[in-house]
Amino acid sequence: MFSVENNSFASWLNKELDEQSWTQSELARRAGLSRGTLSNITSGSKGIGEETCRAIARAFNIPPETVFRAAGILPNHPGTDEDFEELKHLFSQMTDEEQLEFLAIGRVKIELRNKRGEKRETPQARPANI
Repeated sequence: MFSVENNSFASWLNKELDEQSWTQSELARRAGLSRGTLSNITSGSKGIGEETCRAIARAFNIPPETVFRAAGILPNHPGTDEDFEELKHLFSQMTDEEQLEFLAIGRVKIELRNKRGEKRETPQARPANI
C-alpha cells in the first residue's frame, strides 16, 4: 500500500467525482470497492494500492497511470503527457477495425493540413476531459 501525502489524492478524487457528478458511493459501486475503503483512502487513514487504483481508473474510464500519478505511486514529472496516455488508453479499447479507422482519420487530418500549407501549431493547454 502506498500512503497518500498532503491529501492531494483526495483533492484529485473529489475533482473527478465532481466532473462526473458522482458520489463516493457511486464510484465505489462502479469500481467494485466498498464505500468504507474510499472513505479511508480520502481521509488519509488508509494507503492506496495498485488494484484500488486500477479499479478507480476502470470506473472513470481513464488510463491507470493517471490514477497512479494522482496517488503518488508514479512520479508526476513535467515530461508526462496525459493526453497521449489517454489516447493510448482509448485506442486500446477499440476493436481492430475501429483502430484502423481512427488512424485513417488522423492521417487524413494531417494530409489536409499539409495541403492547406498550414504549419503545426504548438499545442496549447486545454481543459481536461474534452
